[in-house]
Amino acid sequence: MDKTTMTCIIVDDEFISRSGIKSYVDKTPGLECIGMAENVKCLYELLETCSPDIVFMDIEMPGMSGMEFMERMGMLPFAVIVITAYERYALRGYDVNVTDYLLKPVSYSRFLNAVGKARAYMTSALSSGIVTLKCDKSVYRVPVDDILYVAAMENYLRIYTMTGKITVRMTLKGMSELLPADRFVSVHRSFIVNLDKISKATPAEIMLINGDIVPLSNKCRKALSDRLDSGRFMP
Repeated sequence: MDKTTMTCIIVDDEFISRSGIKSYVDKTPGLECIGMAENVKCLYELLETCSPDIVFMDIEMPGMSGMEFMERMGMLPFAVIVITAYERYALRGYDVNVTDYLLKPVSYSRFLNAVGKARAYMTSALSSGIVTLKCDKSVYRVPVDDILYVAAMENYLRIYTMTGKITVRMTLKGMSELLPADRFVSVHRSFIVNLDKISKATPAEIMLINGDIVPLSNKCRKALSDRLDSGRFMP
């Protein structure tokens, strides 16, 4: 990872539990709490403005449970460390790509171990050049070099690669956080493209090397032009 400090959000309906995890975060070097939520609804609101590296997630909460949130989101742009009093969720938690599972009451040493796993996972993901995508019950490991562009389609994404396409349930913002910022750029509110895969660009659209065409919005035109060697593709 480029940054040494990881950010986190704590989600638990019990104030005492939130406070306990917050105290662990505060005394852990390289870890910063950027928000706390008492339910999934509040978490969604935080995610509109925050991009955490880790979410510490309770399971049983009023309204939507933590497990339902993870299953509904699909591929997550952050590590999830489940913290709960119920052992029965352990195996199901690993099915939705939970980084670690901590049983209450959580000791500080066990907490540190889980944070270490999250850091190792994120470091490995960033350095490998591989994006892991979950589609239904299948998991795909896609080389970043193979991705042409990403399109938002209502409540899911379609990732177009050199060999085909993959449909996943996640947000465009979440996907952009998984991709290297120096190689991918937003060209429209519904599209992200790989700069290395652009064949031609006009003021209104972009052609990829496979012949696919995506729209270029007025808002994104200058940013793309600046990225493409001072606008060499632009008239």
